[in-house]
Amino acid sequence: MTSLKASIITVATEVLKGLIKDENTPWLVDRLNIVGAEIVRASIVRDDLDLLSSELDVSLSISDTVIIVGGLGPTRDDVTRTALSKYLNRPLILSKDALDMLIKYYERLGIELDDMRKRMAYLVEGADPIPNPLGAAPGMRIRHGEAWLYVLPGVPREMREMYLRYVEPELVERMGRPSRRRREEIVYGWKEADLVRELSRFLEGYMDRIYLKVLILDDGLKLVVEYPPDLEDIVSTAVEKVLGGAGGGI
Repeated sequence: MTSLKASIITVATEVLKGLIKDENTPWLVDRLNIVGAEIVRASIVRDDLDLLSSELDVSLSISDTVIIVGGLGPTRDDVTRTALSKYLNRPLILSKDALDMLIKYYERLGIELDDMRKRMAYLVEGADPIPNPLGAAPGMRIRHGEAWLYVLPGVPREMREMYLRYVEPELVERMGRPSRRRREEIVYGWKEADLVRELSRFLEGYMDRIYLKVLILDDGLKLVVEYPPDLEDIVSTAVEKVLGGAGGGI
């Protein structure tokens, strides 16, 4: 099994100006944790060539997988393609596959594929297009040395569909193991340290494969357990014995 260190870069001036909330980073954090990736960095940067290049430099120095979200549209402020071209020192090339995707998308809408929209078909040299089933802008999959970059649009529903269809299955395959599972329980009547101690006792011998966290709420605790599928019975038995069947699952 291969470990995977991931960074997330959200490119969105509108988030930093407070115009919209970032829905993408929390969702990607959740999905990457479920598949068992180690998230080492998550950042939000403005739509700025130099700032994005600097963030790429940091993320690629500590990660083997970088997911970049946003800045793939047709307008002048969508600079992600240009920043990647500059940083990777690779030209932007008109991708026939990406162009075909755009032609089909705009034909269905009865809208002209003008030169501005055609910009979305230009990908970094060597990149594979990631289809966008729900929108216009194709994504990109780029190999850079030992690292992989996945570039997705910023519209949440488009990003999520593309990630689940085309990115997550590849991450799981690269890691050589199935997605991890998560169990969450709201717990009352326990102290944090006591709950961790008791569960750890029941899960002794497996804790190196399990992520166990207890979060303190206003009126109780939230238990989070992440584990590989082959430990499903062991984790379930431990949780049910310790909680005695109580606690609300969420």
